[in-house]
Amino acid sequence: MSEATPQPTESASPRKADVRTLVEQVVKMLVDEPSEVFVDENRRGGTLEIDVEVAQKDIGKIIGKQGRTIRALRTLADAAAGKQNLRCSLELIEEDEEDGDYEDDDSSEEGDSGDQQP
Repeated sequence: MSEATPQPTESASPRKADVRTLVEQVVKMLVDEPSEVFVDENRRGGTLEIDVEVAQKDIGKIIGKQGRTIRALRTLADAAAGKQNLRCSLELIEEDEEDGDYEDDDSSEEGDSGDQQP
């Protein structure tokens, strides 16, 4: 008599990867002020847009040297979204200290050094 090995029961609906939660947890591990991490998710068609906001002093930690950390986060988020047949756009939202306006990090990545000649 042989005993059958019990098979793990599968839930009725397998849990899909939550890209927003993944990004939020990774970002919270990287910053000094995890309580000031806010992640927002918007779906537009087949694209998942994720906006990440952190404390002003933690922005450098998220961007990393030469943008390597933010690039790695974007790659991770895009790979996780790809499992759901979605494209992913991850943006770091920066608050301008002077007037409280928000600014997208892509404006600083375009190599605008400020000393352009007319």
